[in-house]
Amino acid sequence: MRTNPFGKLDPFNTLFQHLNGMVLLYDRKPDEAIAQFRRLLSTSPNYIPAHFWLWHILHYLGKDKDALAEAMVLAPRLDADGPDVAKALTRGYSEAGYAGAMRRAVAVLEAHSRSSFPDSFSLANIYVQLGEKSQALKWLEYGFDVGDSNAIQTLGMPIFDSLRDEPRFQALVKRMNLPN
Repeated sequence: MRTNPFGKLDPFNTLFQHLNGMVLLYDRKPDEAIAQFRRLLSTSPNYIPAHFWLWHILHYLGKDKDALAEAMVLAPRLDADGPDVAKALTRGYSEAGYAGAMRRAVAVLEAHSRSSFPDSFSLANIYVQLGEKSQALKWLEYGFDVGDSNAIQTLGMPIFDSLRDEPRFQALVKRMNLPN
């Protein structure tokens, strides 16, 4: 196990605290990563990347209520044309719980992707958690094809572990010229 220098460096430096959370996530310590991102938010409550990663980690762990709360914090920032994502989350949750909220949100995000640069990482994450591997891989491949900097992060993310045995995922790793 590698040592994580970010946890002890400058505890009030937002970037270092963010990186500490990411290292914990990559090291497959999601509960510690959650605690780290929450500590960061206690001193920088408007630091959107911490909310973003909390949503993804909580989503991955199946902590639906907490994940939905983080998604609602992010919703206004995901909307280019109004409060569509927040409305979709609320309506989907009332209809079919967290999975319904995610299905409605992903539909809105995909619709937005036709007129603006899509968040392929978030789309892939939602789809992988809904068990729709083909759709998740579609968005990961798209992210790589358009040069989305988040595409390369997928390789080490536990969020995408369920895709590692998929031939399309392995082909994507090969296309990135990175080790398996």
